Amino acid sequence: IDPKNQQFTYDASTKAIKASAYNNAYCVFAQSDSNPVAVTTCDSSNAAQQWTYNNKTGQFASTMNTCLDVYDFTGDNIEEFGCKSASDSTISNQVFTINSNAAIITNTYKSKVKCMTLLKP
Repeated sequence: IDPKNQQFTYDASTKAIKASAYNNAYCVFAQSDSNPVAVTTCDSSNAAQQWTYNNKTGQFASTMNTCLDVYDFTGDNIEEFGCKSASDSTISNQVFTINSNAAIITNTYKSKVKCMTLLKP
């Protein structure tokens, strides 16, 4: 896997999660419940491409109230699933970290690093 295919940037001003591969031309978009999450050509006016990052919980929430989620807690896919409350004991599969330059978004559920990977737009 090309490391660029696992680099996604989050732009808080547009709320877009952009794939670094292909010159940031592809964005993660919400479909209500998708596994794995999907990408499409970026369009800042498309509400389905707008995600809000919660610094307190570490969740990325879509405008459809779905969140990025590690599939089945241990799966290989990052999916989109209903957002969990901060008090939910199973929230950890929805907790993501953005590194300092906003280029890599990861989940470390049970000490296993999970990254979104752009396979093919």
